[in-house]
Amino acid sequence: MIAELHGKISGSGSNLSDRLEDKLTGDVFGLLRYMPFHIGMAQILRAAKIDGLSECVNQTDIDFWGDRIQFWPYHEEGEMDAFLELDNAVISIEVKYMSGLSSDDEIDNTGDIAGVQKEESQNQLARESRMVRQWCPSHKRPFLVFIANESECASICNNVKSRAILEPGVELGYVSWQEILNQLSQIVADEPYQQLLLNDLVSLLRRKGFERFTGFNIGKELEVVPSDYYNFEYAKANNDVCFEYPESINGGSYYEYR
Repeated sequence: MIAELHGKISGSGSNLSDRLEDKLTGDVFGLLRYMPFHIGMAQILRAAKIDGLSECVNQTDIDFWGDRIQFWPYHEEGEMDAFLELDNAVISIEVKYMSGLSSDDEIDNTGDIAGVQKEESQNQLARESRMVRQWCPSHKRPFLVFIANESECASICNNVKSRAILEPGVELGYVSWQEILNQLSQIVADEPYQQLLLNDLVSLLRRKGFERFTGFNIGKELEVVPSDYYNFEYAKANNDVCFEYPESINGGSYYEYR
């Protein structure tokens, strides 16, 4: 609904296949804004791998926050997916679903001489760091949160930070869709309608294929010897081995065995 209200999806839905990322952004964060800040949004922000953000979230004492988030605000350098303003911080949120960064270059400022102006990169996260820095009041801290599949979150953020192309003072970090699903799955809401909204969000993210592979459960009667060979089809049929996996596994996705 949010994506269509903001013109990302046409009224007829003819461009929906090209706007799945925007639809997911609107579905998830548009729904979360109907719930108190401490139910859902705060947990997601605390789970982000980014210095200082959890501290700012813990210092935030608000209930209704639906008027503090903007979707796809425009800036001359581009457009961020969501922009959230708290009492002590501003947070830019960049969402990826089935695509990578929209722009990048080869700029690397790590070898620059101190005092010399660094070259501006057109990397999408570098541009958004300048945007959030410009929109951040002097008394607040600017953060940039990158959301993507677990297989690419860390590598993309680490690459950007290693090149010294971010706007000074802006903290960049990430939280994966898999971790968002994990966080939302653990929440027990205050009210039945809130729990219903959370359950719908969890079901949506599972349907998108963001459930982590949790590993193998080996039956108590089965002793596994590293040097031996096992036919798992036979073992599964005899209830010796239980495979826990999501309803669908994406061929190009990353799964953690633990």
